[in-house]
Amino acid sequence: MKRSTALALASALVLFSVAPTTAQERGRVLDPGLAECAGLATGACSDVDQTGTAGSVAVTQNGVSIADIDQAGTGNNVIAVQSTFGSAENEVVVDQSISAINSSANIAQTGGGNLAQVTQGGSDSAVGVLQDGTANSSLVDQGSGSQFASATVGQGGSQNVSDVTQTASFAAVVVVQDNGSNGSQGNNSLVTQTGNGALVVVAQSGQENLSDVGQTASAASVFVEQLGSNNSSLVDQAGELVVVNVTQEGMSNVSRIDQIATGAFATVNQAGMRNVAFIRERAELSGAVIAQDGNDNVAAIGQADARRGFPVFSIPAIESDFASITQNGSANQASIAQFGIDQTATISQLGANNIAGTPGDADDVGILQVGEGQLAEVVQSGNRNRSNVSQGADSRLVFVNPNSSFGNRAFVDQSGDDGISTIEQTGDENAARLADMGDSNVSLIVQAGMLNVADVAQGGSGNQSTIRQNGAGNRALVAQDAALPSGAI
Repeated sequence: MKRSTALALASALVLFSVAPTTAQERGRVLDPGLAECAGLATGACSDVDQTGTAGSVAVTQNGVSIADIDQAGTGNNVIAVQSTFGSAENEVVVDQSISAINSSANIAQTGGGNLAQVTQGGSDSAVGVLQDGTANSSLVDQGSGSQFASATVGQGGSQNVSDVTQTASFAAVVVVQDNGSNGSQGNNSLVTQTGNGALVVVAQSGQENLSDVGQTASAASVFVEQLGSNNSSLVDQAGELVVVNVTQEGMSNVSRIDQIATGAFATVNQAGMRNVAFIRERAELSGAVIAQDGNDNVAAIGQADARRGFPVFSIPAIESDFASITQNGSANQASIAQFGIDQTATISQLGANNIAGTPGDADDVGILQVGEGQLAEVVQSGNRNRSNVSQGADSRLVFVNPNSSFGNRAFVDQSGDDGISTIEQTGDENAARLADMGDSNVSLIVQAGMLNVADVAQGGSGNQSTIRQNGAGNRALVAQDAALPSGAI
């Protein structure tokens, strides 16, 4: 494998071992019992304890200020507004964790070292945090009794950090972080949800964006949008019927999605600069789509991929997986691995240093499908194309049936420039097709056993072609300097 390819794919794989980053680790530390009034001027501290129902607290503070509010009971409400200048401290701690059904806490902080911490333990509870300049940090914890809880965090300007934890069903989080183009560092969002029906929406703009979402839930959805600066997005989902949609635009985009579920779907869309995207799914009825537009694209999709940490030896067959990678422009590389039944895979790359696997390297295969009912397609248009498609049994793995291989088909279309393609299919209803159309073409198709057909057409320049077919209905057609394809294969 070329060194540049190895490094790029290694950087994608490293994403699987990224540890969650908490708000405490990335930003200002928020400790329980944080607010202390000792030594503060009169009026700079508000310390309120309420017990009962339908209680209401409103606090407005200017300058150095602390608010510590504890409420126990249903239907309670807190509004805290703090305004200061420079780096002067302003802190709000709200505890609504005891029998606090239908409670709400709304915090607005402008300027200073904004810190906000809210804890809730009742159903139908809501939190709203708005922090505008400078060293913003927000920590929201909605506990196991907080069904139908919602948290909305808006942070603008400077070193935004948001950490939201929800452990009950039907909880929703919206985080908006906007640090502008002239901010310093900024955005970081961590969301953890462990209840069914969970929803996360994260929008980050400007500076060192990072979003980390973990869901252990069924019927859960994640939507992440990052626009501008050092974007990264990490999403982990476990459950049933889970959906992820990540959009990143501009600068050092990286996205990693990891799903262990039945009925999982993931979409990544990145445009511009150092894009890397990785989707890993251990899921039946799963779909994955990656589209990257511009610069140093690397993309990989693994579905029940034994080489990426799933113990295929001990799991049942994964059925009905779909994968697609589309990259448009610059140093494209792509990889899809599917282990299971009824797989489909598509890689399409347009322009520059396209590689979908390195021919001759068993560990760097553009499309690898192990199992039954495979279908694969690689389309690369223009420049340094290579392609490698391998289908059927993998002798290094014990899969559902060690010799599992079934209706293989593979299509590769490389148009122009430095060609090279390899297709290997082992066993059953093989068919393969390559149409190259120009430049330094090389092609090898190896099919072993059953209804083999191979079809190759290469146009112009250094053509070479080798077809080996072994057993049953062999048929091979090679035309170099082109024609052929038209009609089914």
